[in-house]
Amino acid sequence: MLTFLFWNLKTKNAAVLSSLVRHHKVDVLVLAECPLLPGTILRAINKPTVDYFFAPSDCHKLQIFTRFSDQFVLPVRRGSVALKGDDYTFRRLALPGKDELLLCAVHFPSKLRLNPIDQVAFTTRFAHALSDAEEVATHKRTVLVGDLNLNPYDDAVVMTTGLHAVPTRHIARKETRRVKFASNLYFYNPMWAHFGERKQGHAGSYFYATPKARADYWNLYDQVLVRPALLPFFRDDDVMVLWQDGGTGGSLLKAEGRPNEDISDHLPLLFRLHV
Repeated sequence: MLTFLFWNLKTKNAAVLSSLVRHHKVDVLVLAECPLLPGTILRAINKPTVDYFFAPSDCHKLQIFTRFSDQFVLPVRRGSVALKGDDYTFRRLALPGKDELLLCAVHFPSKLRLNPIDQVAFTTRFAHALSDAEEVATHKRTVLVGDLNLNPYDDAVVMTTGLHAVPTRHIARKETRRVKFASNLYFYNPMWAHFGERKQGHAGSYFYATPKARADYWNLYDQVLVRPALLPFFRDDDVMVLWQDGGTGGSLLKAEGRPNEDISDHLPLLFRLHV
């Protein structure tokens, strides 16, 4: 089993990060927009024992740390050229004795800078890059995780030319559909189940009170999507939007249930693959 933690961590609170990583026995840690240097993070999460390595990222917006050496976390290359972008990175998790996985970590452009048409155009281009990465990897055991700056219902996520992420396993297992032309391969999106108020007060992973006529308030920008090939190894109840820091049980929320910006304005996302 592999445990993954993604967090858009915009503060220098290394103690909370360390608590989460240690408490949940995280194997793969992906951070977005993190102001901490990799060495600072390693010193924090490698206590009391040295268990974690830094996998140098080819995307300046993302940092990846794992329990295994970076010789098992390989860039996806076509010839000598790594397939990468400013908003995503592709990594082959080639662990001894296990089928290789393709990890796609992302931090897509902000909704504050792009309108919905721009986001659809961006995600369509990204889907082509992902297809190229899967072609190079020669398999589709792909897991995508990160801050999409999109909700599960947004066009860029659900459109056949975008991420093509659907809310049920039954649909995802069909792999593709036809709409006058061949579609992108499906992703299964388990995040729909994480909308709605919890007793702690949160109802997503990110809160934004816009002055515009439409205000969703709670959003699920932080998502994990899995290809049909990984569905036998993926359990919905292993996906968690975390609201406590782990070991001490301290809350990541303010009194009214919103994320505590002194820690981060996003809540972390935890999931597991039983591989």
